[in-house]
Amino acid sequence: MINIYVLIALIAQFASGGFPTSTSTFLGPTYIEASFEELDYQYLGSPVLYKGLNIGSVSQITKTPNSSNVELELNSSHKHKLPESLVAIATTIKEKHGQSSIAALELIPTPKAKNNKKLNGYSSYTEYWKQSIL
Repeated sequence: MINIYVLIALIAQFASGGFPTSTSTFLGPTYIEASFEELDYQYLGSPVLYKGLNIGSVSQITKTPNSSNVELELNSSHKHKLPESLVAIATTIKEKHGQSSIAALELIPTPKAKNNKKLNGYSSYTEYWKQSIL
């Protein structure tokens, strides 16, 4: 039964525009990868935000000697269209009525993506800004 669901979701995804980071909407949970130079395990389970809305969570972090590969699970409940060029930025957000902060990954559009197979990830906005001027 699960195999049928996966097959239908894949067919629908490719029929509506192809790659998961395309301009199509997601019909079921979709997994995309991001690559960071370094990302702590504290981000595991953290929300993934796009335009301030929670559209998924960090489902897996795999560390290699040179990078941290992060799997993002995007919810089927969001209705947003994601652009083809995105970057993932590690950030913290303040809770609405509290003093505590939550670790999160924010997806933001970028005019130039360096790697089409994985999203480029940055440990902070400062790191992203520094890289964008190079």
